[in-house]
Amino acid sequence: MKRFFLFIFLLSVLAQASAAADGEPLRGAAELSARADALYAAGRADSAIVVARLAVAEARRAADRAAELGALASLGVYQRSSGHPDEALRTYEAALRLAVGADLSDSAMAENVATLYVNLATLYVDEQQKEQALAYARRVAAMRPRLRSADFLTQTDPVLGSVFLVCGRNAEAEPFLRRAVASARAAGAADQELQALCYYAVVLWRQGKTAELRAAQRRAVGLAARTSDFMTLVNYYQTSALIFMQQQEWGRTAEVLRRLLDLPAIDAYPYVVYDAYNNLHRCYAARGDWRQAYATLEQATTLRDSIFAAEKSTAMEEMAVKYETREKEWQLKESEALRAAEARRFRRRLAAAGGVAVVLLLFGAVVYLRGRVRTERERRRAEELAREYAELERTAEQRATRRYLDGLESERERLAGELHDGVQGDLLAVEMGLRDALPAGSPWTDRLRSARENVRDIAHGLLPPVFREATLDDVLWDYLGQLDGRGGVAVTYRCVCPDAPWTELPRTVALGVYRIVQETVTNCLKHAGAHSVDVTLDWAAPAALHLTVADDGHGMEGRQRAASAGLAGMRRRAAAMGGALDCTTGPEGTRLELRVDDFRSVRA
Repeated sequence: MKRFFLFIFLLSVLAQASAAADGEPLRGAAELSARADALYAAGRADSAIVVARLAVAEARRAADRAAELGALASLGVYQRSSGHPDEALRTYEAALRLAVGADLSDSAMAENVATLYVNLATLYVDEQQKEQALAYARRVAAMRPRLRSADFLTQTDPVLGSVFLVCGRNAEAEPFLRRAVASARAAGAADQELQALCYYAVVLWRQGKTAELRAAQRRAVGLAARTSDFMTLVNYYQTSALIFMQQQEWGRTAEVLRRLLDLPAIDAYPYVVYDAYNNLHRCYAARGDWRQAYATLEQATTLRDSIFAAEKSTAMEEMAVKYETREKEWQLKESEALRAAEARRFRRRLAAAGGVAVVLLLFGAVVYLRGRVRTERERRRAEELAREYAELERTAEQRATRRYLDGLESERERLAGELHDGVQGDLLAVEMGLRDALPAGSPWTDRLRSARENVRDIAHGLLPPVFREATLDDVLWDYLGQLDGRGGVAVTYRCVCPDAPWTELPRTVALGVYRIVQETVTNCLKHAGAHSVDVTLDWAAPAALHLTVADDGHGMEGRQRAASAGLAGMRRRAAAMGGALDCTTGPEGTRLELRVDDFRSVRA
């Protein structure tokens, strides 16, 4: 099902390109939509949601109905792929209100409406509501004579064919996929032809057309040898492996999976590699080759350990800091020893001067003064070294704290991936199995779906946002706006200086502030029994931040144990930013303040 998202993304990009071709260059809502598509293509769905909402607001401000419809259609895709089908459905409802009565003689509007219907069809396919999916797919099929863009039809036909294919309508899927193959072949687009052939081969296999299937597979082999598009080859190998596995041709399945693992850039997609090793394990086990089966299973198991390889790069920096610290400590001790030796020499000179005549008193005084000056100089030097040592020690501690937080964020991302692609996938498999095994309307499938959605929410809460396209102010506005009203608690957010240069804020500081807000507001909602939570963010020139989170709950006494570990973690984040965290609590509520006086020295 994930391959559908790639087709829908291509439709969104095509709609934006058509809008630019019919009018002026991309700007305003269209430019924001293009940025959101780029973020989504890079796997940053949460950040794409934030930017897409800005695109919807800009289109409404400009009263551009077609642009608003296109932005809403894309936003629904991002929300759906992020594990929020309910939010996606509300977004699609708003888009459908715009689509009713739309002027389909306008090519841009017609393509946006068709894109919306295709997205809704794939949403209902994901939710196993195949009749609704078929209804929207058939609407797009009926609109086909109005869609005059050949490029748009080339992208739409394989998507519609895929929807009919998943819904078990092989006869309806065949003409769309056959047309997609033919148009791609006529245009000489090897990549698109190979993509369409992958799905067309599944139709032929289901219809039992063995001869045509073999011909399509031979054609696909030739196209695969000519194409260099990575995702097209991945899709081809995965689909071929699926057909061979269903036919229990274990040798050919293993050969295809080995070619998949030989792709040059495949190591950048560890979950695809993990899935390939798992399937290879099944192939070897089915053939009785237990040695190879165990070896591939071991490779899949140890694959996740590779994410920790990046930690090795910090070893040299840590070693250098330790060496410099010890060197300064040694210089400090040496200076103290020199000062003590000079003091002893001074005492000896003073004792000798007592037995010298009055004539030598002046000379003794000079020696005394010289000794005092030298002693003072050494004392100041020792104090300077002590200050340098203290500053170096503070820097080393701050680096260690940042390294700890970087490891924490890396672990959060790893856990998010495990939950989203591991546990959530297992729950989905169990849910699908129970749906076939239990009668319709069984409460167990609803419970499994609820558990799966909770796992998705936890996984996306662990992922850090991207501060390249959306600023800290945008991310907080979006995140806290989603929490407003949850559990009957009013959550408000105010930025004192929205026109500040938020794009210049280092990512380390932005992520630290976001995590502190996330931890504090979560504690308020879970433990405080509050009716309202107020979050205020201020930027004081030139580089100072002030964050305040206040609630009207019953104070921390009742939730002290739950919040103590969180407070310790937040104080570590504040220290890594060169700031300080203060928390006051009482029966009237709790107030947390973060102050960062100068974040310019913080590593981006």
